[in-house]
Amino acid sequence: MCGDTCEGKPDGYYPSVNRPRPAYYQCEMGQLYYLSCQPFQEFNPHTRKCQCFEGVCLHGDGWKSSFCRGINWRVLCSHGHPIQYKKCPVYRPYCHCHTHVCVQTCGHVYGPGGCCQ
Repeated sequence: MCGDTCEGKPDGYYPSVNRPRPAYYQCEMGQLYYLSCQPFQEFNPHTRKCQCFEGVCLHGDGWKSSFCRGINWRVLCSHGHPIQYKKCPVYRPYCHCHTHVCVQTCGHVYGPGGCCQ
């Protein structure tokens, strides 16, 4: 099977390989229906729902600053999609680049572009 198909699939939502983001499709009783997420959203194949587009996930896997959740949030990216969120409990926190533990200041922990990129 190549491309978007409902052949052999149960009813549900699937990421589209034939159409660009934010397209996805629904299989219902063997019929395929193309759908699209709202602006600034994307279809997440892990949750099978539309959600805020975390563009930082397109730049590699790992923990990153979250665009969708705001300054105190980190997002764990995998294969271009967010799979987990973590909130730092302190004002203007930083997430340690290697341990991903929230700390109040960066101290000597720096990444290539500054603290905890």
